[in-house]
Amino acid sequence: MVKDTPVWEALLAVLSSGGVVVGAGPSASALCDPMIDPRGGALALGLGLVKGLALVSQSESVTADRQARARKLANVPLVFMPSASALLRTDSGWESIGAHELVGTLPA
Repeated sequence: MVKDTPVWEALLAVLSSGGVVVGAGPSASALCDPMIDPRGGALALGLGLVKGLALVSQSESVTADRQARARKLANVPLVFMPSASALLRTDSGWESIGAHELVGTLPA
């Protein structure tokens, strides 16, 4: 686990100094809490850099079964994000680049 390690402290320091942390593919999901377990679509404990949001990365390759499971289990807003899209959180809010499906409302 990354939490409570020097790597985790470095990530927090980057954010607190106004820097950018980027997650691509499954690592983007892991930055959230909860995260989607890539093995089956269940919710799992994520890193929590983005709280109150679950993200299904590379959603174009996720089976209908896994998508349905994620929808059923998600108790937070859920984003299905294909590979060619991005979701950015800035001081002024959320910015979406490319297509995605949002279930619920993005956290403030």
